Amino acid sequence: FTPGYKEYDLVHHLDDGQPYTMAPTDVLITVFDNDEAGVSFHGTDGVNVASIGANAIEIPEAQPGHGPNYYDYAVQLLCKPSFHPQYPVLRLNVTTNNTRLAVGSARAENTTVRQHHVFEFTSETWQIAQTVRLTLDTEAGEFRSSNGPEVITVEHAIVEGDPEYIDLMLPSATVVVLDNDVPGVVGFPSV
Repeated sequence: FTPGYKEYDLVHHLDDGQPYTMAPTDVLITVFDNDEAGVSFHGTDGVNVASIGANAIEIPEAQPGHGPNYYDYAVQLLCKPSFHPQYPVLRLNVTTNNTRLAVGSARAENTTVRQHHVFEFTSETWQIAQTVRLTLDTEAGEFRSSNGPEVITVEHAIVEGDPEYIDLMLPSATVVVLDNDVPGVVGFPSV
């Protein structure tokens, strides 16, 4: 159900060929919908990646010349939003302000490094989880030195659609970039 409540009239009819001994009565049934607008965020391992006290997403740096490392997690609506001509689609924005982390869809063919991606849910697709892909840009020049782990925040917000969803304060996800560089000095014998 769409959040809210519905009322139905249940009408009884007797049609067995026998004389009525009781007059049928209409019964009003009110169904109160207890679904609440909400969004879940789960990694491919089933871990909730965006909640208060959630574990951080860990993405190790890749070695130069190897492909980028990434982490996928699913976003899913917990109940059907209200879809009207005024708001026929619900849009969820996933963003980061760190140029080292690209945000996109696991289904997207565009590999351009972007700091935001908009996921769309319609009346036909609202119940289907969509996959967020966070890709670490290992070629970013400022991160080539050994600097230890880095913490990046990924924000979620409903930016268009059902007002009950827009009013939600969605949690952020924490990404920890695991540094693969080992500090030290390598010596070579002189000739």
